[in-house]
Amino acid sequence: KTKVKVRLGWRKNPSAPNKRRADTVTLLQSSCSKAGFEIVDTGKDSFFEKELPSGQWDIAMFAWSGSPLVTSLPALYQTKTAGQGGQNNGLYSNKSVDQLMNSLNRELDKTKQTQILKQVDTILWKDVVTIPLYEFPAITATDTKVENVKPNSTQQDITWNAHEWMLKN
Repeated sequence: KTKVKVRLGWRKNPSAPNKRRADTVTLLQSSCSKAGFEIVDTGKDSFFEKELPSGQWDIAMFAWSGSPLVTSLPALYQTKTAGQGGQNNGLYSNKSVDQLMNSLNRELDKTKQTQILKQVDTILWKDVVTIPLYEFPAITATDTKVENVKPNSTQQDITWNAHEWMLKN
């Protein structure tokens, strides 16, 4: 049987190897081989600068860190045109998502933003825009004397609400 070749692109930095990503490539090659796919490791140090934007991959392996700012989403999912969709390297395009993102960028009401985001999420999952492989585990530990420490998985990390932290009396 002829296996289907699939190019797996990722940032492979020889001077600072990423064991987790290298292990993921090995696991994908092993498991996908059994299903009739040949995973070709096309990882290069120049991945983000050259291969990712030019589409020289079938699977792009990289991580996104969520942002608490709703205005960060259009760069990822809006149709790539002049001034929009700057990080939409998969060239995803959906007119409904584009319209919703435009509405999201103009909406200041948090409740309405949430409603728009739910609509966008529904479409993105239906279209299978990305497939998360895994999520990094996070552990939050605090002293029992400190209150209002709340975990947050975005780029803001644990200190996102540090202004609310207080010592108990």
